[in-house]
Amino acid sequence: MFYTLSHKDRVEQGDICYNLPKFLPSDLIYEEEATPTVWDNYIKSLQEKKTPKVKFSVLPSPTWGVILTQTCDIENAKEGSSILFAELNEFEDYHNFNDLESEKQRKKHINEIIKIIRREPAKLYFPELKLNNNEILGPWELDFKMIFFVPTDLIKNNKEIFWKARLINPGLEVLKEKISRFFTRLAFEECLFFSKSENEYYIEYKNKKKEEIMKIRRECGIND
Repeated sequence: MFYTLSHKDRVEQGDICYNLPKFLPSDLIYEEEATPTVWDNYIKSLQEKKTPKVKFSVLPSPTWGVILTQTCDIENAKEGSSILFAELNEFEDYHNFNDLESEKQRKKHINEIIKIIRREPAKLYFPELKLNNNEILGPWELDFKMIFFVPTDLIKNNKEIFWKARLINPGLEVLKEKISRFFTRLAFEECLFFSKSENEYYIEYKNKKKEEIMKIRRECGIND
């Protein structure tokens, strides 16, 4: 079993929720007169060393998500705190396995799932979820690059509106490992590992901008 449908009146890391009010800075709607960009008055206030006083409206987009915040932090949350979610999207490459006729198609399907689980640090595969009424949801992809906050009290006090299921072990342990791997990964430039000839081929093969790559290498003391 990958999920449980019982929340035991708690909200925990790994909980799958829906109807979540996701909104991002790009979703903000300027309430006053139109300007070239909605952030003009905010920037102007900062430049004039004033406290920004800009009013926005926001239209939240209901979506699915998985709780990334640790359970202990949710339990000990202070007033006004928020829960961090990563968005769940439908698995793009999903095909009903039983409908795949050829061996090639079935192998591709299995390999796509393995790729997400093993080699995609920014994603995690969530298999189908079967509800008590036999309705089947998913499968999904969790996207660590699409994260958003929802007020803790809103979720805690309205579990019947938001809560759908809970990820349990071994799936929960995999989620924790993926969280650690994604948010602590080291950013580095792969071009630093190549010899001069390897780098020249790399630029052509990957269609990179030569000036940028050469600048990166020079800044690290590599003079081709």
